[in-house]
Amino acid sequence: MQPLLPNSYLELLEQAEDYHNYPKPETFELLRNMGFRTASFNAQSPIFYAGDYSQGKYLYIDPSCQTVLGYKVEHIAREGPVYFTSLWHPADFKIYSEKIFPETIKFLKAQHPGERLKFSSSINYRIKARNGKYLTVLQRSTYFLHPDTGQPLAVVGFIIDITHYKEDSKVIHTIEKIDRNFSVLSREPVYKAVYYPEMESAVLSKREMEVLQLIYQGLSSKVIAEKLFLSIYTINNHRKNILLKTNCRNSSELLNHAIRNGLV
Repeated sequence: MQPLLPNSYLELLEQAEDYHNYPKPETFELLRNMGFRTASFNAQSPIFYAGDYSQGKYLYIDPSCQTVLGYKVEHIAREGPVYFTSLWHPADFKIYSEKIFPETIKFLKAQHPGERLKFSSSINYRIKARNGKYLTVLQRSTYFLHPDTGQPLAVVGFIIDITHYKEDSKVIHTIEKIDRNFSVLSREPVYKAVYYPEMESAVLSKREMEVLQLIYQGLSSKVIAEKLFLSIYTINNHRKNILLKTNCRNSSELLNHAIRNGLV
């Protein structure tokens, strides 16, 4: 009987300990899978990394870690993956740990073992730099899974700062296939999902999200009611609940909040 897939990132780290002695690709074999070139260690602006889940440690971290995030490589390497994820914005990590990571492993496990390293998973999230400020980064990862059980054993990837290009908190998760001949990703992702950290916390219903979209379009409560075949009383109640859940005082503040956080 095959073991169950981990339900979260932290559960993965616990399960992976059982595979401590299982042979895995060499560090630079993993790095080459991401198109990494050893001649450009210090010139790379992305933070390349390789990690061994079964040992709960990083095998390699690019020196640019200190330039981008402010943390010394030795410090991150010593503290390990659990410490690094503690630097993430809590709402973003919750989505990653409970939804994105399990979904990624589920997708990879469904692929032929010989094809799994040909897929790359990409996500964006907020992380606290050494100066205390949050940066938004794009992380792209490829996972090495046990060929029989599908247990994630190692990871390789890179992180790049996209703070100046991403002003909302929307988390986008994609899985792309790597063209090994040209070291590029497929033009269209084979999987894509979008998450809204603030909405995850506020727990807006599907109908409330629908009403929010129509408010953003400039429609009045009367028109929204007609469009959704609901009473104006119901629509006004939805509006009140949306304001309450998003901690906004009026429609203008709500729209600013929605745009800022990528909800519309």
